Amino acid sequence: MVCLLLGAGLRTVVLTDYRFHPDEALFAALGRMIVQGIDPSLSRTALLVDKPPLFYYTLAAGLSLSWGSELTARLPGFWASIISIALVARLAHRLWRSDVATIVAGLVMALSPFAILFSPTAFADPLMVMWLLAATSAAAEWRWGRAGLLFGLGLATKQNAIF
Repeated sequence: MVCLLLGAGLRTVVLTDYRFHPDEALFAALGRMIVQGIDPSLSRTALLVDKPPLFYYTLAAGLSLSWGSELTARLPGFWASIISIALVARLAHRLWRSDVATIVAGLVMALSPFAILFSPTAFADPLMVMWLLAATSAAAEWRWGRAGLLFGLGLATKQNAIF
C-alpha cells in the first residue's frame, strides 16, 4: 500500500508539468473525435491511426470526463502506471513468495524515473505495459486463459506488445 501511495504521489507531481507532445495532441484529437461522434470508428481518419483501437477508445473514455483537457487525456496512462506498481508487486510475490521481494519490486516500480516521467502521458505505452504485466502475473498463477486474454488486450492497445 505504501508503494502505491508513494508511486501515485510521485506521478501526480508531474501530471501537469509538461504540455502535449505533438503525437499526444494527435492521439487526443482522435480520442475527441470518438467522444464527439464525429468519427467513432476512426474510419475517416485511417491515415492518422497507427495503433490498434483499444488505446483510442481508452483515451476517449478519459477525454469524456472534461471534453478534452490535457489532464483528462493523460489520466488513462496515469492510472495504468499506478496499477502497474501493484501488478509488479503481485508478480514478485507470486514468483518469490517473499514479502521482502514484494516490497522491493513495488518500490523499484514506484521509484523508477522512467515510469514516473512516462506515466502522465497520452501515449499507449503505459496502458500496454499494464496489460502485459497483468498477463504475466496471470501466467505466473497458471491462469492461461486469463493470461491470453490480457495479452490480447495489450496487443489491442499497441502492436509492439508482440515483442
